[in-house]
Amino acid sequence: MISPVESCRRIHILAKNPVDVITMYERRFVEIKKRLPDTGTVGYVGDEIGDEGTRDYYRTQYSLSPVVVDCTTGHELVIGNFREDVQTRVVPSALGLTLLQDFGSGVMLFKNDAWLQEARRARPETNADASGK
Repeated sequence: MISPVESCRRIHILAKNPVDVITMYERRFVEIKKRLPDTGTVGYVGDEIGDEGTRDYYRTQYSLSPVVVDCTTGHELVIGNFREDVQTRVVPSALGLTLLQDFGSGVMLFKNDAWLQEARRARPETNADASGK
């Protein structure tokens, strides 16, 4: 039998250091969430494949809600979710992404240069269409 004092001590330790995986995962995204818009959609790139990659993607989506995380890089902002030991400079540059900030623990925020260029090209066409009517 555990004494009431020991029980309180264990609860206090668990409250300060949660052991569930989701809470620990969410903590990795606290700082990046501050840099994201309140709503909208961002892209996603990670280095895990298969079930582990799918799990990481859905955990990232959960952690950043209500922002929608799309599992493509076709957005202005792209979340990077990598193992800490991966060569993160190689993967994003090959996809046309530029690092905005490294938040540590494999969490990064990128801008999609190709998306921005395409958006700039599309704007004059939209403005020309609107003025011609």
